[in-house]
Amino acid sequence: MFTDKVCTALQLGPQGVRVNAVNPGPVKTELFRRAGMSDTDCDQMFVGIEINSPLKKITKGEDVAELVMFLASDKASCISGSCCVIDCGLTLGDASNL
Repeated sequence: MFTDKVCTALQLGPQGVRVNAVNPGPVKTELFRRAGMSDTDCDQMFVGIEINSPLKKITKGEDVAELVMFLASDKASCISGSCCVIDCGLTLGDASNL
């Protein structure tokens, strides 16, 4: 089954337009604090995410921005119709279950 992203990439490809999606997992920003979460709860949440991430870190806004800039650059001129997950491996699951 084609997704909207793939259909759009197929339709616009002949005009040289590339279509990709960037899907970030949890990103360490001020969003939760500004939404009313306490500093302590926010810090604990981020530590929990880092502990459970295979890379043992959490994605930063700068990481997402770098990926977007790469996809928009000529260096990614052959990438279209792709979905790029950026989450420090979090969606892969827990490696200790292997």
